[in-house]
Amino acid sequence: MLQVDRPTLDVQPVFRWLFTMYDAQFRRFLDRLGMDGNNQMYPLAIQVAEAECKDSWTWFLKNTFEELILGVEHRYYARHLYANFVKIFKGKQYKNMMWATASAYIAYEFQEKMDELKSHNQEAYNWLMKENLACWAKSKQSSRSKSDRIVNNMSEASNVFLKDVRDKPIITMVEGIRGQLMTRYQERMQLRVNYKKNICPKILKKLEQRKVEARKYEPLYAGNNIFELTSRFKTKIVKLLEMKCTCKLGT
Repeated sequence: MLQVDRPTLDVQPVFRWLFTMYDAQFRRFLDRLGMDGNNQMYPLAIQVAEAECKDSWTWFLKNTFEELILGVEHRYYARHLYANFVKIFKGKQYKNMMWATASAYIAYEFQEKMDELKSHNQEAYNWLMKENLACWAKSKQSSRSKSDRIVNNMSEASNVFLKDVRDKPIITMVEGIRGQLMTRYQERMQLRVNYKKNICPKILKKLEQRKVEARKYEPLYAGNNIFELTSRFKTKIVKLLEMKCTCKLGT
């Protein structure tokens, strides 16, 4: 866009400013995020791409995670699955059924939710069943993975984290990202140095909440450090030596 001063046609135009937008300004962030010991976002790699497309993601994953992603579990972003689901099956009832099914930790609870959906609409049941259950249902996830996330809230948090630098010129933007990450890591390190307990604060808070919830269960010892926990409606098996529970919340 060119701006000049020219009050009348018989006056020589005077240059004021020129604004040019290149394709590089239409950019997207591709990132891979992990979680630290305090259940907080830990950026592993960030790429600036011209668009969020198959070619960009292929290059990013191939050059940053090719060795890391072999043999790891892959999951769907449940919100994307839900968005496709409600295009066909509309209404709040379908929304609640789908999320209740995806969020169920225990196999029989998952089956109960699926049977409820099946009795309501066979086609909706078939639609979900054709998808790989391990990619979107918590009850079907392997205990080998230490994260049960089926949503992508961390990426949304990453976007907020980078919002102040994303519209700057490319070199300024990259330097801004580097500075923000450096500061973030150092602040976390300093908090860890000053923290005197053995369990991270967010995890400790969760444990305290679980202790309150555990009061409604009665433990029965089955030998070999195995306990059966019973409440009015549920029974869970806890194997202390293996650090496993049939509820899958602690694995």
